[in-house]
Amino acid sequence: MRYDLHIHSRYSPDSMLEIREIVKVAVRKGLQGIAITDHNTIKGGLAAKKLNVPDLEIICGCEFKTECGEVIGLFLTEELGRSGRGVEEIIDEIRDQGGIVVVPHPFDRLRSSIDPLRYRERIDAIEAMNARSLLDRYNEKAAAFGSTWGVALVGGSDAHTRSEIGRAWTYFEGDDLRDAIVRGETMAGGKRSCVLNRAISFSVKLLKKIGY
Repeated sequence: MRYDLHIHSRYSPDSMLEIREIVKVAVRKGLQGIAITDHNTIKGGLAAKKLNVPDLEIICGCEFKTECGEVIGLFLTEELGRSGRGVEEIIDEIRDQGGIVVVPHPFDRLRSSIDPLRYRERIDAIEAMNARSLLDRYNEKAAAFGSTWGVALVGGSDAHTRSEIGRAWTYFEGDDLRDAIVRGETMAGGKRSCVLNRAISFSVKLLKKIGY
């Protein structure tokens, strides 16, 4: 099974992707599952799940900003509340919902995430392939960390534009992603996206901020 576990929709301040468009592209690219992980909200994931798309598992997630960087929660059912709070508090809330805790782009110096070493006992997976990482070594370091500490490896495109969807992925055998992550039986793969996509996201964020 091949899933893209990091996609942003129009519910994120830096993306204009419509939910139906994301689903359509994911199916066309042969993905068996996707996670909508908008910034600080699960609105996109909830909207996507309502579509009930055949042969495509949709996971409701959130890339949440804590006081010490970002963390992703997967399989969420409720909003996590106000951003900027403590890491332990947010992890507890994800756990209380039966969710999976993922560290996104952990060693990317241009982006912030929670410290995987400090919280290694409380995380389920680390993003070993993020298609938006500027340098390969950021992903390589994440993969090495997961292998060293026995943390499951996952991948996601971090898509904010149509062309990025499916650029990176999580691969696993069977049909239960949650179980595969818990067992540490997932693999990450894919290729880095064009750096221009970051410029597009910045422009979208600016346009939304000024109410365009």
